[in-house]
Amino acid sequence: MIQSLICKYMKILLVFAFVLSLVSCQNRNEDFNGENVYKNDFESQFGWGDNQQLIQENPHSGKFCSKLSPEFPYSATFRKSFNELGVKKPKKIKVSAWFRFPVLDSDANLVVAIDSTEGKTPFFWFGIPAEDFIYEKNKWFKVNGEVDLPNNINSNYKLVIYAWSSCHNSIIVDDISFQLIDQ
Repeated sequence: MIQSLICKYMKILLVFAFVLSLVSCQNRNEDFNGENVYKNDFESQFGWGDNQQLIQENPHSGKFCSKLSPEFPYSATFRKSFNELGVKKPKKIKVSAWFRFPVLDSDANLVVAIDSTEGKTPFFWFGIPAEDFIYEKNKWFKVNGEVDLPNNINSNYKLVIYAWSSCHNSIIVDDISFQLIDQ
């Protein structure tokens, strides 16, 4: 009888340990669920281009991360029209990235912008200050936010996502993710 109870408890304990190990081993970059999710871990480049300086210096995940410096102040930039993304009138965007600052007085933003087809200035620009999330130098910190988008977006306008540094120190960025929400 006692052996039977011990055996039952051991089975329950093993199942619990297995489930706990599955949950704890999930990808660190699983920020968003559902449709219209895009990610750049600087290992693949769908939709991402422009100025970038990839390095292999202690990335948050994978082999590469992006180094922002006075010479290269922008990370790889996502730039696709809402038509190309299959989303006509998104209401919001959730965005996140991992930043590492060598000094705490650095200045950088995770940027959500929309470029119109009419002009050179952005139709919409919103920067999430990375320094609001950084509390220790040379450690990875997640910078994230949810941005309400304007109602009058044209489906030909381009969504632009990037990290931008305006300081004299180098900043490291990795694992940029975002999700368009059209409800």
